[in-house]
Amino acid sequence: MKKVTTLVVVSLFLLTSLAFAQESNWEFDKLLYDFQLPQDNGWGVHGVAVAPDGNIWMALHGGLHDEVIETAAGDTIGFYRPLYILDPDGNHVSFSPLKVLEFADGTLDTLHTNSPINGSGKGISVDNDGNILYTSWSTVYRIDYQTGMGLNAFTPDDMTSMTEAVQDDNGNIYVGYVVSASRPIFILDNDFNLIGNAVDTLGYINRSIAVSPDGKDLYTGSTWNGFGIAHYHSDIPGVLAFEPVDTLGNWAEVYDAEKDTTYLDVKLWASCIDWGPDGNLWAGNLRPDWSGPKGGMYYAFDVTTGEIVDRAGIPLGDSTAGGTYSPRGAAWSADGNTMYLADFDYNTVGVWKRVEKPTGPWTNTLETDFEYAGVFADETVLNSGHGITVDNSDRVWIGSYRPTDPGGLVILNADGTPASISPIGSVEFADTTFDLTATNCRGMATDHEGNILYCNVSTLIRINAETGAGMNYYVGGGSLVKPGVDENGNIYVGTVVGVTPVIMLDPDFNVIMEINLDPHAGYARGIAVSSDGKDIYSGNLSAGGPVYIYHSDIPGVTDYAFSDSIYINTDGDKVFSYQCVTIDIGPDGNLWVSNDDSYAAGGQADNACVIVDVATKEYTYLNIPMDSTEYNGPRGVAFSSDGNIAYVTSFTASRVYKFVRNGAGVADGDNMNTPSQYELSQNYPNPFNPTTTIQFTIPNNEFVALKVYNSRGQVVKSLINELKTAGRHEVIFNASNFASGVYYYRLKVNETIITKSMLLVK
Repeated sequence: MKKVTTLVVVSLFLLTSLAFAQESNWEFDKLLYDFQLPQDNGWGVHGVAVAPDGNIWMALHGGLHDEVIETAAGDTIGFYRPLYILDPDGNHVSFSPLKVLEFADGTLDTLHTNSPINGSGKGISVDNDGNILYTSWSTVYRIDYQTGMGLNAFTPDDMTSMTEAVQDDNGNIYVGYVVSASRPIFILDNDFNLIGNAVDTLGYINRSIAVSPDGKDLYTGSTWNGFGIAHYHSDIPGVLAFEPVDTLGNWAEVYDAEKDTTYLDVKLWASCIDWGPDGNLWAGNLRPDWSGPKGGMYYAFDVTTGEIVDRAGIPLGDSTAGGTYSPRGAAWSADGNTMYLADFDYNTVGVWKRVEKPTGPWTNTLETDFEYAGVFADETVLNSGHGITVDNSDRVWIGSYRPTDPGGLVILNADGTPASISPIGSVEFADTTFDLTATNCRGMATDHEGNILYCNVSTLIRINAETGAGMNYYVGGGSLVKPGVDENGNIYVGTVVGVTPVIMLDPDFNVIMEINLDPHAGYARGIAVSSDGKDIYSGNLSAGGPVYIYHSDIPGVTDYAFSDSIYINTDGDKVFSYQCVTIDIGPDGNLWVSNDDSYAAGGQADNACVIVDVATKEYTYLNIPMDSTEYNGPRGVAFSSDGNIAYVTSFTASRVYKFVRNGAGVADGDNMNTPSQYELSQNYPNPFNPTTTIQFTIPNNEFVALKVYNSRGQVVKSLINELKTAGRHEVIFNASNFASGVYYYRLKVNETIITKSMLLVK
């Protein structure tokens, strides 16, 4: 049975379902099992696990299996609530459905609705020996995966609905309560004896638990007013209590492109959490009509960085084609290439296959000599920066999306002081006046004569750069993207929704032609045009792009045809990690793509301007600095007339960051003790727990990046990302929230890179 939701929800869910599927490393294969029941929240699959023999175990909640239990006298005493055990082809194994658990001493536990200790399934996992840990209402069972025989059972005195149970490498088992406002998470030994409490009082509703292999880090979900994945730590589990560390999986902002609306503070309702084969923690976000505009999906988190590294599901889609409604458990085959996803409301278990990554022509080998030089403007000047450009007098024009005080279009001199015509609160024409105090800037550019092109919602306005007076305006068919301009003065502008058609205007704002782009991004905030007008580059709000490139031999006469895309590099990874929000052309003709992760959990670490040389197919990341603002995503770049300064505006940080070319405007200090070379000392102490000191020496006043990496080569901490004076410096690295193991710290100054290792022992 196909199950497609009829609920009316935020339009983003349906419109972006394809994009979500495309950016995943998984593709839907088939349904392993479908109970052929209508979507309902009263019953469903409540967990899935894969045994060493490849069989799939399903925990069932509610009336999925309504077989009546009758006594010999014919009396009805309830309904069975069995386990289903299927082979990879979806067939029941010999002892499935498993209705009665038989133990070695002859004890029988019937899984049924009138049992005082069990009933509906609440969670399922695999222990260290491959046997099954199954929670049925208030009892945790260990079941022999080969025979279905009961091996152990634990029922607490306080009998009510319990969570999934999980085991660490030491053999300890962790299980808690669903409604845990005043209830603990228990620790059991491998024989199911109670050791004590991991957490005395959890304090919120939770269905799922995950534990690190060493048992020191505990993770719980959260649902019903969920707040993400909660992370707890104990240096000595079973002796020292687990203390809260942080949370994963919440979004500061989520953008609905169709409604052009941003939702703030969106939470992850983690109804299930499971370790994936790559060491990432997969969380199922509860149905979107309850949890919000990120619901109905599975997200994989790197627990070290907090970033989303993978995802799967099509929110509210057709269940026979990979649609996901209410995630409730994930499990993998032994080789890690097949994933089984349980869905509660759809009453299904879906099969997903790992996708082999294709390779592309793009290489991360481009070099840039721009380096961070500080904040040029902050929230006192702009509010959600949404456009920036520089005029012929090197004045910086800054557009905000949200109102500022006193409001309007802000113009700053190169030294940061207000220009004489700043701010511009309105622009007058003979037939109308545009109020800019409410801002609503959607993008900015400078035309071929140095005047300002300002997109105000659906209107493109040209403003005289010297007087601030209105010169021309054009009303588009919706919210406009940042326009592009060629050397002949022709202007190109599309809409946020769909981008296409792009309208080509002559310098007098007369329409030359409509340009239909195919294929095209679903949403974007900016386009760019080559100086000769022959190539159009389109932004793309789908995570990872691609950036589409279109070509016309005779602009304004012949159509633009798709010619290339910037998408996959030679390693099979995406060139862009996140949304390609908008695009600008740098002084050397390279593209500067604003790559923004501000809508994702974890936020800022890799927000960057991705600089792309289309001719050589090379690119590099110029990272946005991590300052006191949690989110810092870029939304446009503008350059000084000599090309030595790049101004990057940020929507979420309400900042304009300044970058300068190496050696331009940064003078060496007079220091007789200036060292002659770069040095990175071995950290001390080493091994360490939890803090260590790192020293380095640089010979000049230079921009320094000092970062810590884990053994998988992922950045886990940025220690320094700023200009430093010549001489010796030191920084303390605090690893309180990190697991034991080998870490690497890397010093990068210009082309010099030095890396050393260190050992954290807890």
